Amino acid sequence: MFGLIFLTWLATAAGTCLPNGVIPELRKNLTNAQGESFPVGVILQPYASARLAHEVLAVLITEVLGYNLRSDPNVPPSSVDMLYAMVGCKTWFNKDDRGCEVRKIELHLAVESWHLSYPNSVESVRQTYQAEMPLSADMGYMGDTGQYISANAVEAEARVSHGFMVSSTTVMGMSFFNHHVFHCFLETQCLS
Repeated sequence: MFGLIFLTWLATAAGTCLPNGVIPELRKNLTNAQGESFPVGVILQPYASARLAHEVLAVLITEVLGYNLRSDPNVPPSSVDMLYAMVGCKTWFNKDDRGCEVRKIELHLAVESWHLSYPNSVESVRQTYQAEMPLSADMGYMGDTGQYISANAVEAEARVSHGFMVSSTTVMGMSFFNHHVFHCFLETQCLS
């Protein structure tokens, strides 16, 4: 037990999560054909699962592969905005002027993109920026997008109309429903 605590302390003191992680002083940058040096650029999507995947990716890039990492401070409102960021548009976050006239690719990776929900927009970006269009790969799970009702609204309505709480659990700041109770509430067939 003491050895595990010591290794954790040592890794933290060295500025790494992994015991054999590459320390910040030894990390390198990418270099392009013009000789410019820059860190691996990552854009973070606004989802809790994306934040988790981003942290895992950050540890792999910095501590296993040994590269410097820069996360863009702008969070894309949608996956379409993320595509403009990935093709190098300077002001990709501005829908009125994305700044694509003179592009410079500074972002190389994104996790958890839902861009397939916007096929027309994706095809437009693909046609306009064929050479720079980012590759799309699956993270290991597939999901659906759509309109959802917030937990607070469902719980408030359940309390007001039927006098009970919808069962939910909170893990790492994310709330998960007891889906059986939730569906019974929506269909009202379980309530009497």
